Amino acid sequence: MPRWSRILIVLMVAAVLAACGKDPIVEDLARFDSISRAAMLGLSPAEMNKRLLAAETDEERAAALDYFATGLETHTRSLTGFVPRTAEVKALRDAAIDGFKQSTAGAREARQAFANKDFAALQGASHKMSDGQTAVLQMGRNFNKLAKEKGYQPDK
Repeated sequence: MPRWSRILIVLMVAAVLAACGKDPIVEDLARFDSISRAAMLGLSPAEMNKRLLAAETDEERAAALDYFATGLETHTRSLTGFVPRTAEVKALRDAAIDGFKQSTAGAREARQAFANKDFAALQGASHKMSDGQTAVLQMGRNFNKLAKEKGYQPDK
């Protein structure tokens, strides 16, 4: 066997061993991070507040909430399609989905309250949105903690 082919075999074996040695949690964190970032563009609470403040009528506020709820539903579907291989990242994904579903329900209720000019219902809806956002923020803190423990550096 020629020398170059032995070197090639050694390099291939080393590459396979290196690939097998990657932490599956880090791989899941990277996939989860990538999916979340792509889906959340323009859907931050700050962006929603900006749209609501720019709205001049209840109909415009309802449309802004509808836009936000639709975006959250799309994001929830993309996260639902992500199947983590590790329990740690699955817990993060599930917490994100639960928080987004709660925020979506609140946004839909708030949209309906604005459309019907039912400001009493708006209070309950805003609590749901807030609770959902709080759950997502807690999931984000848990993500950052796990990422730090595993040495994963999310893109800024």
